[in-house]
Parts: sequence; structure tokens; C-alpha cells
Amino acid sequence: MGLCCASGLSFLDIAVTHKVNVLYLNFEIDDYMLEQRIMGIKGKLMLDEVPQFRKLTLLGEDVPLLDTNAGLVQVYDILNVHNSQGFHVDLLIWDCRYKTINKSEIQDDIVKHWCRNMEELINVWDFTPLIVHHEGKMTLGVGAGSSTFDRWVNTAIQIVPHHWKSALLPSKEKKVYIGGNYTAGYEQCVVLDFPVHWIGGYEVWQKSMSKKEKAMSFILETLQDGAMPQEELEEKAGAVEITRSTFFEALGELKKCRQIRSRQDPDKSGRYNIVELVAEPAELALAA
Repeated sequence: MGLCCASGLSFLDIAVTHKVNVLYLNFEIDDYMLEQRIMGIKGKLMLDEVPQFRKLTLLGEDVPLLDTNAGLVQVYDILNVHNSQGFHVDLLIWDCRYKTINKSEIQDDIVKHWCRNMEELINVWDFTPLIVHHEGKMTLGVGAGSSTFDRWVNTAIQIVPHHWKSALLPSKEKKVYIGGNYTAGYEQCVVLDFPVHWIGGYEVWQKSMSKKEKAMSFILETLQDGAMPQEELEEKAGAVEITRSTFFEALGELKKCRQIRSRQDPDKSGRYNIVELVAEPAELALAA
């Protein structure tokens, strides 16, 4: 996500409409491993240098404990260094939360202090935080620990590897499937609604389409290759998880807008079995 936001490439098939400055704070793995992952992702995205993406690895005693005043000051200093270099952080990726809590993350007062300190950083430095956190085995909400964090965040994305069958999906969470163990060598499969749109004062992602709009877009794109039987078109729609009711709703809307039409297949029984795009006036004149 960070590399996509910094380079302007789409993220999980969601268009990034404006590049932003990204600072990735890594508190979990050694810098060599992180660099290898970044290089792999760059290779997959066919990126060379991404000047609007920066990373910083802090491990062990260097990790800022954000539920403490000392940790808050430490992050102030980090952001001040980058800002003094003309690099205003628009998106701060914080990986991961549990590493930056000094005491128990199941205690409300400690998590509240952590959240208040993060809010202070957001207000002073004007960035959007993306906080990486781990799901709890029996946790309803946006991860393990105190429900204070669940109430504090405004959007959560749940990332589930294909080999992990856990299906916790509280109302705030939007599930995103990716392949493998979060590595660059595998392709993501499905993304649902993604309600975060604004980073650094810009509308970074296009707003998600409704199910009917997605179905309409699929039908129009599929018919670009030529007319086809409605049954075949419905089967193709089902293959990309468009339900039968949504398919027929989208089909009706496109006919109503005169973007597609149905005609009888002379080789088969039935009244309207062939679906095709409605030709533009210029195309009709050329055909005439």
C-alpha cells in the first residue's frame, strides 16, 4: 500500500489518484528482511526508485513506546527530522501496534494513552496513520487487546492469507484477501469496499462502486469483445462473484440507459438470447 500511494499505482485494483509522501516505520523485522520485501514488491510493481517512500527500522530498545511520554517525544523527533528535509509525511505506516505498547495492550487506560498520543501526533503533524495490528484468536473488533482501540479507529481492513481460515469480520472491517504469507510473490484476489479516501489533503482513492455499478461495468467491458448469449454472459458474471439478482438488475439498468440491447438468436428458440452493445451513431453511419 505504501509503495502504491507513493508511486501513484493502483492498490488492490483501487486507483491511486494522487501520489503522497509515505513514511514506513518498522518495529518488527530486521532492516535487511524489510529491504528484501520492498525490493520484491518493487519488482512486481515494476518500480525503480520511489522518492516519496521512506522507511525507518527501529528495534529493541529503539522502539518508541507510544503509551509513554518518552515515546511520544521520540516520534516527534523522527517526524521533525523528515520535515526539516522538506519531506512532509502524508501517510505514516505504523508496523505494528503491540510492539509500541510498554505494558499490557488489554488494559483500557494504557491503550487510551496510546491513542491520545497518536491523536496528538496527527493533529500536530497533519498525517494519516495506517496502524498495522494483529488479529486476536477470539477477538471481535479490529484486533487483539482492549476494545478501546476498536472504538477509536474509523476504518479497519482485515488481511487474510488464503491458508488461514479464520473469518472474523466485525461491522467495521473490510476483508482483503492476498496470497501467500504477505510476500510480494503472490497476487491478491478480492477487495471489497475501501472507505478511506483522503490522505494529505487529496482524494487518494476513487470511491468504491456499488455491486450494481460493478456488474454494469463488467457487462460493458465483457461485451467489448462482441455480442454473446445472455446465458454465457451470466455465467461469466457468476465466475467473478456477481450474483444472479445483481446481474439482472445491472442488465435491466443498461437496457434502460440504451447502452446494451437484446435480440433473438436465430439458431435457438427463445425471444431474446443475444446481448450486445448499442452502436454509437458514428458506428451506425459507418455501417450504413
